[in-house]
Amino acid sequence: MIPKQCFQLLPHCRVILALALFLSLADSVAVQSTCPTAKNDTLYKLSSAGVSMIAAGNSTDCCTKCVLPCQTWSFQNIWTPETPCHLSPFAPIGTSTAHGCSGGSVPHAPPAPGPPAPSNSTAGTYVVDVSPRGVRQKIWGIGFEIQSDSIGSGNNGMPKDGTLVPDDDNSTSSAPHDLTNDERIRFATSLLPGFRWCRLALGLFLRGLSSDNKQIEGRWPSQMAELKQMQDLSGIEGFAPEYWSPPPGWKDSKSYYGGTLASFAENDLGEFGNALINDVKYLRAQGLKVPWWGLQNEPTFASENISADACTNQSSASDVHSLAERDGKDNSYSKCSYSQCSYYKAFAKIAPMIKSAFPGIKIHANSARGQKGASPIASDAAARANVDLWTVHYVGGGSDVPLAPDFTDGTYGIPIINNEFEYQPGQAIFGTPQSTLNTAQLIMNFFTFAQSPGFYWIHALKPTTNKESAGYSLGYWRPPQDTNMTRFPDLAPRHWVYNPINYHAVAGFAKHMPWESTRLYVVESEVNRDARIVAFRTPATTLSRGDGGPLHAFKTPPGRLGIILAYGQHALPSSNYTYGISINDGQSHVLNGYRYTPDASGYNVSIGTVTVPAQGTINITLQALTIEFWLEY
Repeated sequence: MIPKQCFQLLPHCRVILALALFLSLADSVAVQSTCPTAKNDTLYKLSSAGVSMIAAGNSTDCCTKCVLPCQTWSFQNIWTPETPCHLSPFAPIGTSTAHGCSGGSVPHAPPAPGPPAPSNSTAGTYVVDVSPRGVRQKIWGIGFEIQSDSIGSGNNGMPKDGTLVPDDDNSTSSAPHDLTNDERIRFATSLLPGFRWCRLALGLFLRGLSSDNKQIEGRWPSQMAELKQMQDLSGIEGFAPEYWSPPPGWKDSKSYYGGTLASFAENDLGEFGNALINDVKYLRAQGLKVPWWGLQNEPTFASENISADACTNQSSASDVHSLAERDGKDNSYSKCSYSQCSYYKAFAKIAPMIKSAFPGIKIHANSARGQKGASPIASDAAARANVDLWTVHYVGGGSDVPLAPDFTDGTYGIPIINNEFEYQPGQAIFGTPQSTLNTAQLIMNFFTFAQSPGFYWIHALKPTTNKESAGYSLGYWRPPQDTNMTRFPDLAPRHWVYNPINYHAVAGFAKHMPWESTRLYVVESEVNRDARIVAFRTPATTLSRGDGGPLHAFKTPPGRLGIILAYGQHALPSSNYTYGISINDGQSHVLNGYRYTPDASGYNVSIGTVTVPAQGTINITLQALTIEFWLEY
């Protein structure tokens, strides 16, 4: 089998409409074979512009299929095992050593186009490729996080830290705890359905401590039951716990704040691993489903290319954190710092223990800079075998982040997702309509250019009292202690309300896309950064097996098309953009439209139907700051 590092389709991107013809050339009679000489054990990295992915039995077969306008071929079979031969009309954007991969390029091949610049175009043409060549990754679903314990405004302070308290203690202000029973039910059954996972911040929003300060537990008697009720009513698959800080008994700071592990000795890491196993057992004993697990949130934002061997040979002195990182700071924010090498050492020991204790559980790394931050793990085949997902954080980042040419370098075929996203106070588009479009287009670009199988927003609900809430929340709740009615004057204590700026950016993906949908390639006349598109097909087993998540199981027809459009983050509010959409299967398709905009009334507005003709194009025009879902169901 060709190794996972052979994945080579990288984001770039200005595509000329005529290149749509290239999708069919590889299946036609070769009029002139270019078949550049093969270079074995070499990964040829291709721009996504005009690339064709086709079936081929081996590298020789792939090379012979490289006919004009093909200039470069690359053979691998990990990410697209049914279509391992990738053909491009451009020169490669890079090469690297990769055992089992092969490729070639003609001399003086034209360079691949660069990343898209802002465009003044008012229209574009888009061909949805529903053939086997157009099949891309499964999109698993969308996640969120829950603030299930208290935090000070601006993330400053964790009232009473891990001290166990009664239900009515003032330090328990959180969601769903603060809500009335009816509001808890409304929250779980209206805002959350369609989301697949809830990220659970251990040591921060679940931070109760055992008597020896070495295990996590609920901090008040009803806390775990509240989380289970939310899980059961919402229909989420379960929780994705990871540590903002392990319990203080395992840290040199003896505190949730600052510091790192007290010891990285093999035996001590083994004891630490057993404690983390016990934490998962505790969650499951409380009725929480735990399909995912992470060792540490943001252990480091360093992303040097460090090998496992370099870590092994590293002197202890060179791997010591700075004193500022290691010192505990009272009443601040839960944190545990690692270097890339110390994170690798802990992960390499503990991840296989977690996998062994809980067969089927999935593990991600490193909740900051993904495969680059976890480069020692990526370079170690044994450690890497325990990674199911690379996770990155680009908080408040622009929608173009996934278009970086090296974004998927070093993944070894393991997918990447952004598992935390929000806007911080002070960022230019914090709480603005432009952030709605930025979020939606960022999700779409992760799907398209990083081939991500999912995405996480941060908090479902945040309190009316916190300055970060506008950029963090899908909704606000009013804590019982909040008596400042100048903010949200119509919101009663212990009740919640939507935050449309953020919720309308994310909701359509959670509500309309069944879990495990398959993305389809779209040939774009140009990759317009302000006019994005994603196409997908519903799972084949929604009716036969009830797949797709609770909103779609035994309801949504299998194999139906969906097209997502989002326009106008950077455009003038009065501007329009027309998508000319066609589908290359020679059949007509009737699509139902649903619109989302940043305003309070812009949620899931039905906008009628359109028919994509069998051999033609349908024009769909969007006003700026608009997201639309066009669905064949």
